[in-house]
Amino acid sequence: MTRMPLPSRGPRGTATLPAALAVSLVMLLFMGIVNGSLLTEQRLSANHLRSQAAFEAAEAGIDWMLGRLNAGDPVDDRCEAQSSAALPSFREQHAGWPDAQGAWTPPGLPVNCSAEGAGWACWCGTLPAVGQTPPADTSAATSSATFTVQLRPGAPRDLLQVESAGCSNQAPPCASASGRGDAQAQVAVSVGHVPALAHLPAAALTVHGDLHLGAAAWMLQRSQPAQGGMVLHTGGNVTADRLSLRGPPGAPAASTAVTSDPALRSADRGHTFSRLFRMDAASWQTLPTVHRVDCASACDSALRDAVGVGGHHTMLWLSGGLQLAGPLELGSPTRPVLIVADGPVLLAGPVVVHGFIYTTSPRWHAPAGAEVFGAVVAEGALNGSGVTHIRHDALVLQILHERTGTFLRVPGSWKDFE
Repeated sequence: MTRMPLPSRGPRGTATLPAALAVSLVMLLFMGIVNGSLLTEQRLSANHLRSQAAFEAAEAGIDWMLGRLNAGDPVDDRCEAQSSAALPSFREQHAGWPDAQGAWTPPGLPVNCSAEGAGWACWCGTLPAVGQTPPADTSAATSSATFTVQLRPGAPRDLLQVESAGCSNQAPPCASASGRGDAQAQVAVSVGHVPALAHLPAAALTVHGDLHLGAAAWMLQRSQPAQGGMVLHTGGNVTADRLSLRGPPGAPAASTAVTSDPALRSADRGHTFSRLFRMDAASWQTLPTVHRVDCASACDSALRDAVGVGGHHTMLWLSGGLQLAGPLELGSPTRPVLIVADGPVLLAGPVVVHGFIYTTSPRWHAPAGAEVFGAVVAEGALNGSGVTHIRHDALVLQILHERTGTFLRVPGSWKDFE
């Protein structure tokens, strides 16, 4: 049998290999593009995270500064509250006091804080020079965020500017010139001072209704001739057998008292409170600087604790009135107190108050004697008994107006310099 020769075949796969290589190259290019996109997305996400951390740190600096300004506690170099009469408050250290024209001139010392756990580790003093070891609580270079916040004079002159710089993953201080932060953000806001006592009483005792003292030995006095001579101002009649009115030297006797003033009597209670404090009673109670104390019974210890050892907490709302066992001295000429007594004033023992008392009740009983250096205002009528001496002290009232009160954000003043 004759066999037919088979046709010869060339090498197998010569066409498949180039196709596979082409497909692999395309897949490799595609994977490279996808990987590049993923890396870009990761970098963008990381940058956004750091940017947000810096921005939130800057915002936290604003809120932290407002909280410290309104806290009133004496603080050490680490901005931590202390119970020491020798230490100044944070406000005294960093905000200063307004001058004669009402302009705030803060010292300008910055505060540096680093995130630590659920809070902030801060330093209120001057940081060491470059190359020296910073304070232990503020040297965490691995901190997720830091901020440097500072008070500066604002415009108009009665405002303050709070400037805060936030950084991510940086040791303090957080400043644009340092360049050590992965991300930085700057925000600023204006804050205004709401005085504890917006309107200064012209008389030592102001009563919006009738004043009935009977045989109680009360004395009303003022000694500053430049401030006028009035010591008593009432909206109603006065019944007092042993009331003594002493104006400044040379003041006519007729100028020491203005009674039955129809404008004073017609003022409703809400308007009376708002005129003195620039807000209604419900809003005033919620201010961060106001300390509420239950004084329906003798509250001597509670008041001491509320005011503090150094007398830094000066704005008090007393539920139930002002009832003290005494003897007790509240406030001082340099740190006067502002008391709103929502109830009767019952002073069993001798009491001395440096400051201002606003009472909503007509009952005032001081059998052992009471002295007030400042002024007293009764929201309605006042029935007094016992012995009380009220001296109109313009300096005490001015301190309450200028150096005590609450700092609040000015709406519309927020600026972002991110």
